[in-house]
Amino acid sequence: MVLGVLAAVAFTPAAAKPFTFVAVHDGSRVAVYDHATSVWIGSVNVGTAPIGITADASQRIIAVSNYLSNTVSLVNIASRALVGTVGVGAQPLGVV
Repeated sequence: MVLGVLAAVAFTPAAAKPFTFVAVHDGSRVAVYDHATSVWIGSVNVGTAPIGITADASQRIIAVSNYLSNTVSLVNIASRALVGTVGVGAQPLGVV
């Protein structure tokens, strides 16, 4: 899988599903790597130019800031599905 320009990475804890989520800035998606199988298992479409990514405290949702969409995408970690998009203003660079 060619990833292109990588913007940010979020990890889930080893006790949970061992995934790494990578914001692919020029692909408007988040790529998902499964450490248990050492395989890129897919991706989730998010807004334009994702640049920041973090997991919530419960480790159930990742939030992805989309620089050119002026949004934050919310992705369910277990299902690896987009569950929401929130408008946040001009060119968000990251999420906390």
